[in-house]
Amino acid sequence: MSVLELEDIIVEYDRRDSGRIRAVAGASLTVARGQIVGLVGESGCGKSSLARVAVGLVKPVGGTVLFDGRPVTPLGRRARPRELVKLQLVFQNPYSSLNPRRTIGSQLADALVALDVVTRRGRAARVRELCELVGLTAAAAERYPHEFSGGQRQRIAIARTLAAGPSCLIADEPISALDASAQAQVANLLTVLVREEGIGLLLVSHDLSVVRQVADPGDRYWDVLTWRLADGR
Repeated sequence: MSVLELEDIIVEYDRRDSGRIRAVAGASLTVARGQIVGLVGESGCGKSSLARVAVGLVKPVGGTVLFDGRPVTPLGRRARPRELVKLQLVFQNPYSSLNPRRTIGSQLADALVALDVVTRRGRAARVRELCELVGLTAAAAERYPHEFSGGQRQRIAIARTLAAGPSCLIADEPISALDASAQAQVANLLTVLVREEGIGLLLVSHDLSVVRQVADPGDRYWDVLTWRLADGR
């Protein structure tokens, strides 16, 4: 059963000099639990727009998005519906999504507090568990974002999404800003998480070799989807 379904998504943006421009023209895809779907395309073809529509950060002009059979509504000023918190986004630049003034542990605990998924006494233990789950030491919780490498910060960003107990992750170019060694480590981490946690993953990338590494078309649990999203591309 599909955990995430996008059907006939259309995204348009206003431009001062040329009116409206269509970034995504009728794209459809599905992601099942325990499956990695790779979304590949050159820069500017609309991949990130589709990823943001999938989690409700961008409102589409047309089409529907369903998560576990429920409509994904665009985010507003009100709190996100509780049933949608299991749909999470991993951003391309982890440092920009982390607060440099707060420890890693306090930021990982935010989701635990907001969702009330563990008791107050159990939060510290869960934070340490999340660090270890992404290959960091438990002591990492006491450190600040600037004390980590780019690859480690991306692991932290992934750990923060895991705090919500997600059933589907959208990873928007999660390793493109990393060096080759860190890219391989984070790619392997995502693969292990999908296999062991049963999470569905939509991996957005401009690099087909990265998608080939993570999403194995020879395995019946995996799927590779290569796409041109924008008009005329």
